[in-house]
Amino acid sequence: MKISAIIPSAGKGIRFSNKIKKQYVLIKNKPLIIHTIERVLACKKIDELYLIVPPEDEDEVNKKILAPFDLKRKVKVFPGGKTRQESVYFGLLAIKSSDFVLIHDGVRPLVTPELVSLALEKAMLTGGSTPIISLKETLIELDNKINFPNRERFRLVQTPQAFAYDLLLMAHKRAREDGINATDDASLVVNFGGKISLFPGSYINIKVTTYEDLLIVNQLIDLGNKYENRYRF
Repeated sequence: MKISAIIPSAGKGIRFSNKIKKQYVLIKNKPLIIHTIERVLACKKIDELYLIVPPEDEDEVNKKILAPFDLKRKVKVFPGGKTRQESVYFGLLAIKSSDFVLIHDGVRPLVTPELVSLALEKAMLTGGSTPIISLKETLIELDNKINFPNRERFRLVQTPQAFAYDLLLMAHKRAREDGINATDDASLVVNFGGKISLFPGSYINIKVTTYEDLLIVNQLIDLGNKYENRYRF
């Protein structure tokens, strides 16, 4: 069985107030994206990894990001598209053939090999999987009037997500044909009739979107694996 991983990292980081793209910001003398790559590859089930980057960064990523950490031979770099969805699609085309594919955000550097492994195990049951976590804050809906939905009916979706390769490729092709643009892959698969398994994610698995997120991740990396997962599903 062949298992591939795609790490979309072609974002411009518009919400991140820094001249350096967030995926390249140093955390403990190592680019954020390297933390992510190393943690995904720590799961021995992964046979190959495709890193999708901004087209203008492709050469620099190979020479200045991957090479110093001896990752050029382990990671295949490909140019991304205008959206996250398009970048993942380009990654799927680059793979050409695989049994299962794992998709993980490049700016979630605290993912664990155990979470990667669990995503794959769950995907093998139904064809797809995604981690979810409970909301901890009150939710407000702003429409014609203010509404406070019951937060127990909602969950936050994370990555890593995993899918049967052919299933995810089909969903992406149909989305392109229908002009659908989604923010994650699980929603695409479900939209076109696929089934996904849900499993508990991790509050530590932070997506670095703002500078404040980076400060938190910088502190959490010091903790390593010295924390106990206690999540409510």
